[in-house]
Amino acid sequence: MALTYFTTGGLEPRDRLGAWHETSLRVHDIPTLISSPHRNAFDAALSAASLGDVRISRQTHSPLTIRRTGGLIRRRDPERYVLTLIESGIVTVGHQVRSSSAGRGQLLVMDSHRRWRATLTSTDGQRKEQRPPVRHLVMDFPRRALSLPPGLVDDLVAVPFDAQAGIGAILHRHLLQALGQADTCGETDLNVLRDVTLDLVGALLARRLDAESALSPEARQRALTARIHRYIDDNLADPTLSPQRVADAHQISLRFLYKLFQTQETTVAAHIRLRRLDRCRRDLADPGMAHRSVQRIALRWGFSDPSHFSKLFHKTHDLSPADYRIASLRTSGYTESPSPCTP
Repeated sequence: MALTYFTTGGLEPRDRLGAWHETSLRVHDIPTLISSPHRNAFDAALSAASLGDVRISRQTHSPLTIRRTGGLIRRRDPERYVLTLIESGIVTVGHQVRSSSAGRGQLLVMDSHRRWRATLTSTDGQRKEQRPPVRHLVMDFPRRALSLPPGLVDDLVAVPFDAQAGIGAILHRHLLQALGQADTCGETDLNVLRDVTLDLVGALLARRLDAESALSPEARQRALTARIHRYIDDNLADPTLSPQRVADAHQISLRFLYKLFQTQETTVAAHIRLRRLDRCRRDLADPGMAHRSVQRIALRWGFSDPSHFSKLFHKTHDLSPADYRIASLRTSGYTESPSPCTP
C-alpha cells in the first residue's frame, strides 16, 4: 500500500494553491471550494494513506478557507463524515446546524451531506512571523461505517472534542501510527487497521454522547482492547505493571481481560514482556543510548532482574543483549565502544 506524498516546494507560487486543492480532492474525494489570503505565497505539504474506505492524511499548510456548498452537495454527496484533529492552529467552523471553534489538541467531525465553511488559521497571540503553520490530521469515512446510528452522530457534528486525554489521545496516536505503518501492511492487516480505527472513532463519539450501549459488542471490545494496549505501552517502565493492575485500571475482571487476550493468541503477561523486550531492543540498537549500560536499559523498561532479562532477551533474539547491541551499532556505523553491562 503506497503512501501519497505532496509538497508545494518547487512549484511556482501562482500554481501552489490550485495544485494543493487538486491533491486534497484526489485524496479525500469530497468536493469543496478553497481560498487563501496567502494565495501568492502559499505553502503546503501532505502525507496520506487509505485503509480501504477509510482515508487518512496529515496536512501542513498556510491559512485557508474551505467551503462545502449546497451546489456541490447537490452535484455529488459521497455521504461521508470528515474528522479533523488540530495539531497546530485554529479551525473556525460555520456549519449548517451550528458554529464552533477548535484549537490545538481538539477535533471536529463534519458531514459531507451538510453545508459548511471552515477557516483554518495560525495560532493567535503571536507575531505573524512567529506563527506556526496550520497542521492537522484529516480522516474521512462512510457514514454507514460507524456502528452508531447516524441520528446520534448528527448531534455531534461541529462540536469540539478533547483529543489530549482518554480515547481522544489514543485516537490521535493511532492515526499517526496508522499513517506511518500503512505502507508496510498487507490487505488483511489494512482491513484490521480500518476496523480498529472506526471502533476508536465510534467509542469516542459514543462516550461524548454517553451512549456506549449503541455500539455493537464487537466494536466495544475492539475499542477496549486498543485502550488496554495503549495503557500497557504507557506503563511499561513500571516494574509493578501486572494483569491485575491492567484489569483494575479498565474496571473489568481479570477473567475478562484474559478472555480478550485469548482472541489475540497470547496472554497479558506475555504481551507485557514482549513489549518491554521490544523497547529494550530498540534502545540497545540506538547509538544515542550507547552511553547507557545494558542493565540500566533493562531497568528503564521494567526488568528489575538483570539475569532474568538476559535470559529472556537471548531466548527471543538468539543473542545476548550485549552481543545484540554490538552487532546493531556496528551495522549503524557507530564506532565507539558502548557502555559495558555494569551500571
